[in-house]
Amino acid sequence: MSKRVERWAREVKRDVDTPDLWAEVRRRQGILASAAFEDTDNSPFTSDERAAIVEQVRQIKEKLRTYAVPEARMLSIEAKLDYLVSAADRVGRKDWRILFGGVVLSLIAADLLPREVVSDFFTMVPHVLGHIFGDGGGPPELPSTPLH
Repeated sequence: MSKRVERWAREVKRDVDTPDLWAEVRRRQGILASAAFEDTDNSPFTSDERAAIVEQVRQIKEKLRTYAVPEARMLSIEAKLDYLVSAADRVGRKDWRILFGGVVLSLIAADLLPREVVSDFFTMVPHVLGHIFGDGGGPPELPSTPLH
């Protein structure tokens, strides 16, 4: 009986310690599905905006490398982020924003981002999109210290 109680206690602790990722998504959904999105036209990015996207994605990759993400997962994450960079050259801003949301969702759904990184990843998202779309995002440069 005590092994069952111990297992139950571990499961309760895991449930309590695990962040509610869906609540985090709902809390931060403004970036991916805000009223500002509806006002966004689908015009191409300017060369300065594309350069900003390249730099922001580079910083996100750099930040993610500070976590203990297995190399195979990191390569998959980087491939998806590189796709976003290349898409900025050929799709409009509204379409790119939808692609960005899809990439973020696929990273989470495929469990490529460790759970402890997801919350920090959502903290990074406004820095990528906010200043480009005028959603009150952060400065073009991400903080230089790890988010944990």
